[in-house]
Amino acid sequence: MSEILKKLQKDIHFIEGLNSCMNCGVCTAICPAAEFYNYDPRVIVETVQRGNEEEIEELLKSDTIWYCGECMSCKTRCPRCNTPGLVIMALRKISQENTKTQRTVMCI
Repeated sequence: MSEILKKLQKDIHFIEGLNSCMNCGVCTAICPAAEFYNYDPRVIVETVQRGNEEEIEELLKSDTIWYCGECMSCKTRCPRCNTPGLVIMALRKISQENTKTQRTVMCI
C-alpha cells in the first residue's frame, strides 16, 4: 500500500467522510462549486476509492481539491451519509505535507 493511501486511511476526515459511495452524483448536483468550476466531488471520491496512487497524486497536484468551499452541502444530501468535503480536506492536508505535490506559486 502506498504512503499516500496509508496517510489517507489514518486521517479522521477521511474516516468520517467516506462510508460506501454508490456514485449517485447527489453530492455534485448540490455542490455550489460544481456550478462554477469543472469540479465533480463524486469523481474525487471515486478516484480515492479506486486507490490508484498515480491518480491520487495527480489530484494532490491539481487545483481541483481547492475548489471545494467546505460548505458541506454534500453531507446533508448523501443517501449513504458520505461527506466528500471531508475527504477533500484530508487530500488537502496530504497535499500540503507532501513535498512531491507542492507547487511554487509565483506572484506577478
